[in-house]
Amino acid sequence: MQRPRKLGPNPYRNPKQKENKFSDRVYIYSTRLFDKFRRPVASFAVLGDGDRSWRPQLFQQKALGSRHDFSFQIAKLLDYEEDELLKISNNPFSIIVQAHLAAQATKSRTRQQNRRQQKYNLTIMLYERGWSKQEIIDLYRFIDWVLTLPPELEESFRQDITNYEREKNMPYISTIERMGKAEGKIEGRVDLIALLLAQQLGTLSGETIEDLKKVPIEQLDQLALNLRDFTNIDALATWIGQNKVAKT
Repeated sequence: MQRPRKLGPNPYRNPKQKENKFSDRVYIYSTRLFDKFRRPVASFAVLGDGDRSWRPQLFQQKALGSRHDFSFQIAKLLDYEEDELLKISNNPFSIIVQAHLAAQATKSRTRQQNRRQQKYNLTIMLYERGWSKQEIIDLYRFIDWVLTLPPELEESFRQDITNYEREKNMPYISTIERMGKAEGKIEGRVDLIALLLAQQLGTLSGETIEDLKKVPIEQLDQLALNLRDFTNIDALATWIGQNKVAKT
């Protein structure tokens, strides 16, 4: 009977492995950039994890008398939890950092009410900073993405935002909702049309489907009524080119 081979230490239990792998990647990115452009490279890393003690900043390698020492700068987002300047800054990135920290702090189910309040506070900040409509819409999309809420809390949140917008006469978030509903209707029609067209033209490419999503909903309805007129993919491509609207 062959003696079982002795295994080395489990790498997943090594607390340094995560740090070493990350430092390896930063070092590789830096050397590849230098190799391509032959210019000095400064490396920075923004750490958005929840481990306060994880702070990789150094890559080291030794072999046959040769040695590589590579260090890089880091910004740990957890370090900014109590930063008052972050809360009053007019830099749009301050909202992104606050939304990220709020999402980390309210992961548990028991903190969803607190998450709702923080999402509301951050959304109101968008209006108070004096940013443009497009900036508010773009930043709100990020807030809405990272601070998801249970349906009942999301409904009350949106009602509060709608009331605020009415008071300020700034219906920006409501505009996003209307855009989302319109996009949802278009995607639903495109999915159905693509399924029907596949029966006579074969499976549509991803690029063709994306182009169909740029066609106004009225034209999509006309396409659905005249599917039999399209006997080849070139005819469909010509029709899409004539009807799609470029998205800004």
